[in-house]
Amino acid sequence: MKVNFKLVTLISAVMALMLVVLACAPAATTQKSEASAKPEVYTFYLFADVSGPYAAIQAGLVDGFRDAMNYISQEKGGIDGVPMELVFRDTAGDLKAAIAAYEAFRSETPKPFFMWPMESATGEALKDRFIEDDIVGMTSAASAATIYPAGNIFTFTPSYTDGFGFFIDWLVQTQPKPIKLAILTWDNTFGRAILTDECRDYCKQKGVELVAEEVFGATQMDVTTQLTRIKDKGANWVFTNTLGGAPAVILKSADSLGLIGKMNFSGCQWALDKQALIGLAGPLAEGFYGPSPFVSWDEEDNPYIKLVSERAKAAGGDVWEKKAGSRLVYCGLWTYMKSIIEQSIAEVGWDKLSGKVLRKYMEQTNAYDCGTTSITYSPTKHESVGARVLNVKNSKILPVTDWGKCPDLRPAKYK
Repeated sequence: MKVNFKLVTLISAVMALMLVVLACAPAATTQKSEASAKPEVYTFYLFADVSGPYAAIQAGLVDGFRDAMNYISQEKGGIDGVPMELVFRDTAGDLKAAIAAYEAFRSETPKPFFMWPMESATGEALKDRFIEDDIVGMTSAASAATIYPAGNIFTFTPSYTDGFGFFIDWLVQTQPKPIKLAILTWDNTFGRAILTDECRDYCKQKGVELVAEEVFGATQMDVTTQLTRIKDKGANWVFTNTLGGAPAVILKSADSLGLIGKMNFSGCQWALDKQALIGLAGPLAEGFYGPSPFVSWDEEDNPYIKLVSERAKAAGGDVWEKKAGSRLVYCGLWTYMKSIIEQSIAEVGWDKLSGKVLRKYMEQTNAYDCGTTSITYSPTKHESVGARVLNVKNSKILPVTDWGKCPDLRPAKYK
């Protein structure tokens, strides 16, 4: 058989050239380009109680989030250049409604990688679902059972137990002895978050006598019965883990018993809401204390307060302050989440964003200043750690301490 070596040589050369061309060609069919992966808008899903028990303090929630998203979209270039929009569902304080909202939102296309559950009961109920569905949650619900053991939910405040411990530290460092403390709190998941052995043991360790633990319903408008028992136990301090109108209910009941000026009253960070506390209790709120991780509206020289106050006033006219409580928190926190999401995009792209990636970057956060608060997380502690003690004086809420670190009072099984 006679072989045509010229033809074989030509065929070999053509095949070699084709291999070179194929090797150099872009893999357009198997790899999505960055441009095609970037969405036209980033949709953020929020579900919360704005018409139920927490309405007094969360009524401005939707306005606050929308303003935060407008601020990020218009002033900060959006999320990686993508504008933001809000989809909201009111759960009216109903846990079943909250779970239904979560189910509806997680079924959206594309599936969310980030959501914001607001209440303690919601966070506790959905904690495992956030892990299973690979979604990160940011929350104001700082109950230990929501955030421990560390999963996919983070809180932008110290836990209620840690904040309580910070307040106890301040009490023993600054107030006359003996300190006889009573807890008067809501009979629900949020209110009972500080009724733990760790909080009781911390009081004992620090020399604070915990003389009474009393609870009342979230809709109850009179607590004179509980306060009478507290008075009979010799308490000179009362601490409440409530919010909205509840601190005013306590103060008005105390006034009817002649206890204003004879007992000192205090509460968690959410009790220090200016509109609800001073607006409803008036002069009775004078002298009210509490731990808080947030700057106060009354710190008027603070650059962040100036910024958010100007935006709130422009949006709400003469009644801006009544709508602005949530703006104080959420504008700042969205500057933080913008940075976290953009770091995640830089690593994996829009099309591969996940709760797992967000969680990794959030756990690396160290003293991130977002204006309203400072955020620090670690792989085992998904709550921030900084706080000050604030006090109502002359109808203003102002700090009486510098920033400090809260003690770690999470349940021992989570340490």
